[in-house]
Amino acid sequence: MIANNDEMALGAIQAMKAAGAPVKDVVVAGIDAMPDALAAMGRGELAVTVFQDGASQGVGGLDAALDIIKGKPVAKKVFTKLELVTPETMGQYVKK
Repeated sequence: MIANNDEMALGAIQAMKAAGAPVKDVVVAGIDAMPDALAAMGRGELAVTVFQDGASQGVGGLDAALDIIKGKPVAKKVFTKLELVTPETMGQYVKK
C-alpha cells in the first residue's frame, strides 16, 4: 500500500490493526519520514518512507523564482532531492 504521505500510511496501518489484518504481511510505504512514521518503521509496520529535503526544495524554488525575475527560461518541473528511508537507514533521519 503506497500512501501520498506518512499520515495516510499510518492511518492505513491503524485501519488494518482495527480490522485484525496482519500488518506485517502488508508492504506499507509513505512519504515525509515523519517521527511517527519512523517509529512505525522501527516496529516493523512501515516498510519505507521518503525524506523530502526541505532545504533542497527551498533552493530549487528560489532558483526558479530568480530565473523568472531575470527573464530566463524555467523548466515546467523543478526536481529536488528525495531520499529513500528504509529500516536500515532510518537512524540517520530521526533528527532531520
